[in-house]
Amino acid sequence: AQSLIRKTSLALKLLQNQNTISSIGPDKYHISQGKLTLDLSDNMGLKDISALLELPIEEINIDGTSVSNLHTLKNCGIKKLSTRNLDLDLQQLQGFQLSNLRLGYINDLSRLPLLPLKKLEMIHFSGSSLSPLNQFALDELIITGGTTNLLPRGPIHLKGLEIQQFIS
Repeated sequence: AQSLIRKTSLALKLLQNQNTISSIGPDKYHISQGKLTLDLSDNMGLKDISALLELPIEEINIDGTSVSNLHTLKNCGIKKLSTRNLDLDLQQLQGFQLSNLRLGYINDLSRLPLLPLKKLEMIHFSGSSLSPLNQFALDELIITGGTTNLLPRGPIHLKGLEIQQFIS
């Protein structure tokens, strides 16, 4: 555990040097069972996350950053990713093994690659079809807001079989 703490601390210092962000303190990460949970949210100066390449990251929050390239994180073992308020090409998620994904404003789900997703959350969906979600075995779907012809009731929070019935 000490070597992972040291490795994480060095990677976060490098991250600060490569970007125009304030210091990332120990309150922004947690290590449990050899896996890292990392909160880098609300750092608009954060663009380059290549310093994280060698870390065993299980969960990462990059909401409200300027990160546009996720390829360096593909082999980190990430299971939970939060990308709200981030301009992201969903195709970059190809090859990730995500079980939990939080997205911001989405208008086209067809670019979302096949992932082992169990939970998908979107702040706002403005697209015309949720049918691309049929490829996933979701246990939970949350859409906070969106197009009124698709989401007449406003926010939705569906679980299990309700999901397939809703998107069919």
